[in-house]
Amino acid sequence: MSISSKMMRRASWVFALLASVCVAQTANAFNHGDFVGPNIMYLNVIDSPQFVVPGPAPQQLFGAPNFNNHVLGTNSLVFNQIGDTINPVKLPFNSSASNGTLGFTDGLLGTTIMSNNAQQPITSLSLSEFGSYSLIGGTAAGTKAGVSIDTVQAMVREINGVPVAPFVLPKSVSYPQGNLFTATALPQLNQTWHANVSFDLSQAVGATKIDLVLDNTLFTMSEQGSIAYIDKKAFEITTTVMVPEPGTIILGLMGGLGLVMIGRKTWKKA
Repeated sequence: MSISSKMMRRASWVFALLASVCVAQTANAFNHGDFVGPNIMYLNVIDSPQFVVPGPAPQQLFGAPNFNNHVLGTNSLVFNQIGDTINPVKLPFNSSASNGTLGFTDGLLGTTIMSNNAQQPITSLSLSEFGSYSLIGGTAAGTKAGVSIDTVQAMVREINGVPVAPFVLPKSVSYPQGNLFTATALPQLNQTWHANVSFDLSQAVGATKIDLVLDNTLFTMSEQGSIAYIDKKAFEITTTVMVPEPGTIILGLMGGLGLVMIGRKTWKKA
């Protein structure tokens, strides 16, 4: 089986999982609804916690997003952790372990991203997230904390407003501080981690509809006398669409003004 075939099968499985979440509308799926801006729409934003070990039943992990317009043509959804009703300070998207236990938190997030105008396609799509971790006691072999966003997939559904055979965009994933952290002789308290994902749209010129889904995980591992903790503090989806250049807009306005002036002169002569 070719690499591209494997990618398609894996993407199909992930999107099928998201579809099953949308259809089932189980108690563990949180639908944040639609977010519509002047250039872009994020539709059917769904946060579906998979499982949290150890801990209570899955809860909303990513939190309700805020829609932001940064600059002309650039929009983002920002998921800021706000805690829960029991403990407003606690960050729900976290994993902890102590005295030989393991911790694992897994959350699925999905949305459909669409341009408001078929003549203004999506030109860039990226993700970023950050959080902190702490490791106290133990050894590098037995006390760890980690994060993974590698399974994220973006699938193009439309080009210039016309449906196409779905295909997956190539991606680049980076962890500036690494994504696996191990214990050292000295305690590591409130250390920062980051994760970034960018998608290559060079083979999808004119993309106007993209399905985005990711399976985001945090995990911890401990030994007797050690503690491992990691959390996610914020997650952001950023999209840019093609918009007319300022010069083009100015020329258009000048052209329109010229037509108005010509019309006024013609009217006066009449």
